[in-house]
Amino acid sequence: MRMIRIPTGPALVGLLLALSGLPASAQTLPPWASRCSLEAWTVDPQGRTNVRAAPSTKAAILGTVPSASRRVASPEEGAAVSVVASMNGFFLVREIDLSDIETASPDRKLGKVFRGSGWIHGSQLDFHIQNGDGLRATPARDASVSVRFGRTGTDGAGDPDAVVVQMHGCSGRNVEATLRTIDGKELGRGWLVRDAREGETPPAVTCARQLTTCN
Repeated sequence: MRMIRIPTGPALVGLLLALSGLPASAQTLPPWASRCSLEAWTVDPQGRTNVRAAPSTKAAILGTVPSASRRVASPEEGAAVSVVASMNGFFLVREIDLSDIETASPDRKLGKVFRGSGWIHGSQLDFHIQNGDGLRATPARDASVSVRFGRTGTDGAGDPDAVVVQMHGCSGRNVEATLRTIDGKELGRGWLVRDAREGETPPAVTCARQLTTCN
């Protein structure tokens, strides 16, 4: 009896795209992708981030965009992007914006910049956590806090002491991410839910402006 091997991981993504009749293209949103509306910026130690044709490390590289070199206190800014969907740990981005780079470093040599739509892995995207009380287990505003943030500042009244390690998924205006504290302590993984709050805590807000705040 002949055994049939079932593909997994990136190979399964490619098979599903083929069976659906849809091209493995950044222009086509797979029907099983999670739709969202977020802002982020690119980060990569090499200073440039790959934009791929499909949500897979096996997918063709459409081009690259300039990136911040690290997540905290980077000497350079990354390309700001609009995120419209997530799948398989990748995020579909559009509307690539270089204005923060051009403002901070007008003489920076950017080279050829990809300007279309494409998929970027969540390990190469970042954003500020500007307000909020913690992570939730589900992307629901009434979900209780599963991982609570500390606050910066000596009086504990500053910004959330939390920075992004990796983005995993998105839903609506909410994003699933792994976080750590500014000094490197692991916080955990969960959902940052837009406008969620408990008690007197300011509503949760994420921000993709690297040179200013979003309030």
